[in-house]
Amino acid sequence: MTDKDYIKNLLVIMGLAKNNVLPNNENQYDIQHEIYEDAINNYKIRVNLTDEEIDYPNDINGWERNNNFNQPENFVVLECVHRLLKKGYRATDIELEKEWHLGHDSKSGRCDIIVALHKNKLEIIINLISKYQ
Repeated sequence: MTDKDYIKNLLVIMGLAKNNVLPNNENQYDIQHEIYEDAINNYKIRVNLTDEEIDYPNDINGWERNNNFNQPENFVVLECVHRLLKKGYRATDIELEKEWHLGHDSKSGRCDIIVALHKNKLEIIINLISKYQ
C-alpha cells in the first residue's frame, strides 16, 4: 500500500468523501486534483491529495503550520480537529501550534491543539504524536 493509499483509507474512515467539484462553480469538476472533504456544522475540511494540502476552516488559528503532508503528525492533527468539530466545538475556539512562554527565561514551548471557549477560557490542551515518533 502506498502512502497515498494509506491516506485515502484514513480519509474515508474519517468520513471525508471524494469531491472534485470546483468550490466556485458547482457544475464543473476538477479532474486534475483528487480532493476529499467533509462539512461539519458549517465548517469544511478539504484534503487535496494531488497537491498534498490540507485546508482547515479559516476560523482555526495556526492552521498554516499543519496544512501539508510534510509531517505524519499533520494527519493526527487533522483527525483530532475533525473529531473536535464533530463533537460540536467551534472552529473559532480551536488553535493549532499554540506557543507558550514560560517564566522569565527564554523558555518556550508549543502544543499541537488548544480549545479555548470564546477565546478566553482554556478548555483543552492536546499534544499529539504520530506512530512514527
